[in-house]
Amino acid sequence: MTEPATSALQMAALAPLDVAPRLSRVRQRLGEQADALLVSDLSNLRWLTGFTGSNGWAVVAPTELILVTDGRYGVQAAAQMAELGVDGRVLVGGTSAELLEHLVASTANFSTLAVEADHVSHSQFLQYQESMKAQLVSTSGVVEAERRTKDAGEVARIAEACRI
Repeated sequence: MTEPATSALQMAALAPLDVAPRLSRVRQRLGEQADALLVSDLSNLRWLTGFTGSNGWAVVAPTELILVTDGRYGVQAAAQMAELGVDGRVLVGGTSAELLEHLVASTANFSTLAVEADHVSHSQFLQYQESMKAQLVSTSGVVEAERRTKDAGEVARIAEACRI
């Protein structure tokens, strides 16, 4: 006889995800490579902020986090970040031009900006380079390296997935 599927109530008993400390780990890993990091990969964005939408970027600055997304996800992004204890601002753009304006404004005070080279097309990189004041620095694996270390909530979810 097989065990019944895990209910939502049983899943709620899992250790909570510890998302808030991830930001400082990424900042530390970024180190001296650049003043800030532009996160564009959705898997990295979700791990870092808890945001599950299909369109967004995060600017990881030394003292703040800014999530930029479109009008479909503004309320959702703020709620998901707050639920997981992630301290950050959400900026919403209604058009591609407005989204780019938010990214440009969010990075205007930095002399260097790291860009996830593995997740940005050449065309996007050129658009950022043309629009942003900061010198762009290609990086690889900054967030992914930190994603390898699992917190208790992640380990519990992996164990539950194996059990199922």
